[in-house]
Amino acid sequence: MENIILLLLATLNIAILLFLLIKVRKIHQFCWKLKDEISYKSIQTVKNIEDLDVLYRELKFTKSLPPTMGFAGSPDFLRLVADYARLENVENILECSSGLSTIVLAQTFKLKGKGHVYSLENSADYAEKSRENLKKYGLEDWATVITAPLTDMRLNNEDYSWYDIDNKIPELEFDGLVIDGPPWSVSKNARYPAGPILFKYLRKEAHIFLDDYDREEEQVAVDMWLAEQPGMTLMIHRFMKGCAELIKRT
Repeated sequence: MENIILLLLATLNIAILLFLLIKVRKIHQFCWKLKDEISYKSIQTVKNIEDLDVLYRELKFTKSLPPTMGFAGSPDFLRLVADYARLENVENILECSSGLSTIVLAQTFKLKGKGHVYSLENSADYAEKSRENLKKYGLEDWATVITAPLTDMRLNNEDYSWYDIDNKIPELEFDGLVIDGPPWSVSKNARYPAGPILFKYLRKEAHIFLDDYDREEEQVAVDMWLAEQPGMTLMIHRFMKGCAELIKRT
């Protein structure tokens, strides 16, 4: 009987030791993962400070910009689209959602001496605020904010809430498309309709910039676009909020 008790105690001790070893291993793995994540976030934070400084210096802003991050674009994303707008063959850019990116793009075109950004905005109040900001920075001649309330629509047997663009988009062949709206909460895969609805307004070799690519629904939207638009090129930028850059090849 005594041997049985000793055997049970030894078995219990071994089980407890294995349990503790497993827990320690998980804690160790978590600490390394947390260390890597903190390191990555620190690098991203420094990079965004540098990108914001570049935006101020190269775009020659004399007034402070509205806050970045949150619902607004992060400096790394804003610098990417500004660098694209600087290119000589880029003159007209269409935007989903107005705001800080509208100011950055308009200022880029103003310094270049040509170009225009057209921004779709679902909120009438925010559209007016964007127009006021453009006037504040002296950019009203370089950007147009289009009030386009969200409307229900059905695409590929799925329901979406998307901008009402009937007779609102100018008859232009756009050189670029910046997608930072509508808000993710309005419908599942809320930004997917940009593909079937807006890609046809883009010239061949136009670039498409999708913000918030770290989110699963934005990744799903890109996968759907690639399946529906054969030949598109995808580049993924490891920005603060993630960014997908696509090039329309046809």
